[in-house]
Amino acid sequence: MFVTQAGVVVDADTLRLKFLGTGSLLYSAFVENSASNRLSGNLLANAVVNVVPDFLFIEGSAQISDEFLNVAGQSATGLPNGNAQARIFNYQLGSYIKTEVLGKADAILRGQMSAVQSDPLDGAASITALSDSIAYQASALITNGGRSHIAVWRLTAGYTLEERGNNQSFRSGDALLGVTVRVTPRIHAVGEVGYEDISGTTMDPINGTIWSAGVTYKIGEASTASADLRHRFGQDSWSGNLNLALSERLFLTASYEERLESQQLRLGRALTDVFGQQGNLPPPPVPVPVSLDEDLVDDLFYTKDANAGVVYKTFNRSFEISAQFSQREIQALNTSDETAGLTATYTETVLRDLLLDLSGTYDATLEARTGQVPTDRYTGSGGLNYRLNETTAAQFRYTWSRTDATDTISENVASAALTHAF
Repeated sequence: MFVTQAGVVVDADTLRLKFLGTGSLLYSAFVENSASNRLSGNLLANAVVNVVPDFLFIEGSAQISDEFLNVAGQSATGLPNGNAQARIFNYQLGSYIKTEVLGKADAILRGQMSAVQSDPLDGAASITALSDSIAYQASALITNGGRSHIAVWRLTAGYTLEERGNNQSFRSGDALLGVTVRVTPRIHAVGEVGYEDISGTTMDPINGTIWSAGVTYKIGEASTASADLRHRFGQDSWSGNLNLALSERLFLTASYEERLESQQLRLGRALTDVFGQQGNLPPPPVPVPVSLDEDLVDDLFYTKDANAGVVYKTFNRSFEISAQFSQREIQALNTSDETAGLTATYTETVLRDLLLDLSGTYDATLEARTGQVPTDRYTGSGGLNYRLNETTAAQFRYTWSRTDATDTISENVASAALTHAF
């Protein structure tokens, strides 16, 4: 197989505009199976326009990628292998207002439209793809912010209406009053109470009081831990976050949360998480907000997500290891699945212009939903990036993977590339 790729990165930051866009076109040509030849591409972009200084903002995000629809059929290299794939177009457009209320509180009002479109790719196995989805979302926040050293209060309200192309819909509305009380300089008590009303085509309606109670502990200048018990989505759950700077070079993070959402809303939320609620742009390269270790299920599900990671960084090398776990209770199918993943990466500047990177991953289906096959996937990759000059670099990479499902499939991919920045 031969692969030809061209890409572009655009980064702009002015007083009125912040924009980051990355994209590439890739053509895969198969020597022994020309029917699988394919032109594909990916795009990830975000823009925030300050229309009225420090008051009115317009924002938009977009992502295009080719995704495998089933865990067992995925290619660890991301290249087409004849199994079921779809081109997913995931985008958002909205605006928000930031203002001060009588000098006593801050307010943010936000409106957004998001959509997910999915088209099966030619040359791939036939399978039902995600239905097209459009969601309308509105939210409001009023808070006294940092005006009080003892207590911070906030009023929030949110509404989501999602309509999918398979004649299914999902509606969610909630309102909350929250208070954070400073018990000590390091310990803050957090509480919320409110009401939610949720309904959907494939679920029984949920409505009633929601609440949460928890604590945040400031361990150091750059370290915090929080945990809370909550009643939401008709059941009790808990959530937690840990951000711990063990030293100037060693960092530990962990999180756990439970949600009720569709796969389309999950994709939209992931895109929002990449760029941040206020349009903050991460430095390139930007992560792709699609998890390749889970099926793209066209339904509502109650999910439990846990993540943990350790990062070690020095001037010329870094090491990161992370683990993920996801459990989904799928509403209409009355079934569930569990997936987990482990990733380790190492990078080092061997010489001034030579960068080495190594990575390994293990993804597993701990419990397959009804009708699916448990899958284990192992991947190892190594690459060298040599900077020829300020604008040109050469890359060499080797990737090996093995997928154990109904059959065992191995992949070996060696690649070389030359990139030039204009």
